[in-house]
Amino acid sequence: EELKKSKVLLVTGISNINPLIEYLNNKNVQFDHITFSDHHNYSSKDISRIEKEFGDRIVVTTEKDYKKIKNLNLNNKLFYLEIKTTFLKDEGAFKSLIYDALN
Repeated sequence: EELKKSKVLLVTGISNINPLIEYLNNKNVQFDHITFSDHHNYSSKDISRIEKEFGDRIVVTTEKDYKKIKNLNLNNKLFYLEIKTTFLKDEGAFKSLIYDALN
C-alpha cells in the first residue's frame, strides 16, 4: 500500500523479471526500472547511475540485489522483496533426492 503512494525506482539484476514487474503492476505501483544482467556485479559506475536516478524516490530491488547494493547512500530508502521458493509439485520427491544425496 505504501508503494502506491511513493515514487519508486526498481533496480534488478535477475534473469526473469516478469513476476516482479507483474507483482508491482498488480499492486498499481508506478515505477521506473533500471535493469542489469542476471548475477550482475555492480560497478562504481552502476552505483553512480543508481544514486543519480534515485532523486527523491525509494529504491526497490530483489533480496539478492539488495545484498550487493545495500551500502548505497540512499537515506534509508532502499527496500527489497524477499525471495520465496515454492514447489509446484513433487516437493517430497525433491527432498528425498536431496536427503539421499547427502547420505
